[in-house]
Amino acid sequence: MTFWLLTIAGVSASGKTTLMDYLARGVHKRFGYYPTCVSMDGYYRDFSALAPHELQQVNYDHPDSFDVTALIRDLRYLKAGKPIYPRSYDYVQHKPVEAVTLTETKPVLVLEGILPLHFTEILSLSDLTVYIDTPINDCYARRLRRDTLERGRSEESIRYQFETHVMPMYNAYIQPQKERADRVLADGGQCPILLQDIVEKVAACRD
Repeated sequence: MTFWLLTIAGVSASGKTTLMDYLARGVHKRFGYYPTCVSMDGYYRDFSALAPHELQQVNYDHPDSFDVTALIRDLRYLKAGKPIYPRSYDYVQHKPVEAVTLTETKPVLVLEGILPLHFTEILSLSDLTVYIDTPINDCYARRLRRDTLERGRSEESIRYQFETHVMPMYNAYIQPQKERADRVLADGGQCPILLQDIVEKVAACRD
């Protein structure tokens, strides 16, 4: 069996998860199963041992903040048809959390994150790559709402992180991924053309 990997990149709050959910529903409608979805956020390093003043200096938008070795290992397992224990990230405790049950791999795999196309190993594992080019000011407004409501952060800390961490990393690492992507979208959300492209490519692999 062929396992086909779609990788979606874009700055935080650009609409990656919204697009991934839309595509997952489309794949289910066409093939009868939901893709195995992996979030790069689950592979942040464990920063729980740091003091509060040290945590303020952690740059979650820098490539070094990720445990890329673990992410690539799990992607290779999935592409080989092997199950994984998917990871999520506890932003309050600043550490990854491993699932207690295995996730079985499906023929369609989807990875989303802020920096997957920065890493050559992930590019080589991907069958189709997408970059979401949402305007950065729109992303900040979405991030402000999300992080205050879902991650228990103050508006001041979000603004500080955006100005000192997000924007420099956006210019240095995140936006340059646009040049490495097979497709560039103006925003996340529904994209019937991309869904049809995926359906056709996956169907061709099955034939």
